[in-house]
Amino acid sequence: MSISKIFPLANRLNGIKSLRELFSALNFDYADAPVLKDQWSSSELTACDDARVMADKNGYKIVYVKLNTDKLSIWKSIAGKIIKSHRGLCIVCSHNPTMFKWVVSILSSRFSLSFNESRHVPIDIRPNRPVSPTFVKFLTKLKVSASTLPTDFSSQALEAYNSLGTSIQNELIKNVFEALKILSDGIITNPKNHLDLTDSSLDDIREPVFILIYRIMFVLYAEDRGVFQMKKTYYERYSIQWIKDNVILKDAKLAEYEIDRRLKDLFRLIERGSEGVGHKPRNFFMRSYYGRLFDHDVHHFLEKFTIKNKNLLDVVTLLSCTEDQKGNRFFLDYAGLETRHLGEIYEHLLEQHLSIENNKIIKQSSLNERKLTGSYYTPPDIVDYIVKTAIGPLVKEIVERYTKPSDQIDHFWN
Repeated sequence: MSISKIFPLANRLNGIKSLRELFSALNFDYADAPVLKDQWSSSELTACDDARVMADKNGYKIVYVKLNTDKLSIWKSIAGKIIKSHRGLCIVCSHNPTMFKWVVSILSSRFSLSFNESRHVPIDIRPNRPVSPTFVKFLTKLKVSASTLPTDFSSQALEAYNSLGTSIQNELIKNVFEALKILSDGIITNPKNHLDLTDSSLDDIREPVFILIYRIMFVLYAEDRGVFQMKKTYYERYSIQWIKDNVILKDAKLAEYEIDRRLKDLFRLIERGSEGVGHKPRNFFMRSYYGRLFDHDVHHFLEKFTIKNKNLLDVVTLLSCTEDQKGNRFFLDYAGLETRHLGEIYEHLLEQHLSIENNKIIKQSSLNERKLTGSYYTPPDIVDYIVKTAIGPLVKEIVERYTKPSDQIDHFWN
């Protein structure tokens, strides 16, 4: 079905009735059957107001779940159990009417034998705002007929999901270089940073700017996937989601350097955890997600730079939004990305270099840096193959030859 026919149906999704209309247009048949809940936890049962199979085609089910919580971990857990109970032959459409949020969940083929791993795509559908075109494109790839087998449709759904991730990746590849330019300009041209507009200054700030861009992308990824839960304190004081909701969408006015301060506080929270930045567990708790990317000592140079609101807001907008041909703005669904997409974005970012010409920062692409530094992203399937065929036999030989674990380790490393 064409985008022009799908768009109005997707745009008015607000419950089970409109969802039935959408999947009827996609050639699914009406259904109304309960969902088994015998494996659900008490918190999952409490969070769910309704769960039923509401459309079917040759045994492939469309399941509607109405929820009363904003905890995405519960959304995903319920969807995963429903998908497992149907052996992967279903799409779960979860919905919280008060949040204007939907999550579409399908089986991940990589773990299809156990039916334990699902993929989830969050979609915001709000009044007076068009639905994301990436979601509409996802729907147009779901095609069924009287002869379509459930397993064939399952493959279609997975392919549509993969296409969704690729389209988000392509948008980010276009936007990430512009973000690189804006951040570099924002740092160098701010008198507080005491830098000259020279190629040498660009070289000096290149690594810090890369780190800042990847930190922002990491947070967007974690927030969209529900890793960082939107508790009141986190949402209001730290989250990038708050910037999206209140500054990008509502044009809230902020004191100068407020976004700079907010992001630095957020990065410190991620590195140290809530107790490490002075919160008492009974009021707000978030564990540390320490890693080199957020290590203050390793990247201490970032602390000394000050960046104005406009530069940072432009960067957050570039890294979180896209626009259609009519200029309508949509948030990118980072939950649709996999690590391979982030790896490929990083590769493209490495190819980008900046220089000064006529007192302006301009683009200079270079393919040499990846070759010189060996910075390439290797897909998991290739890594698995290398491990199995090259390292696996070596480990097996060591285990068979040496009976003591300590001898095995010494031989392996020596």
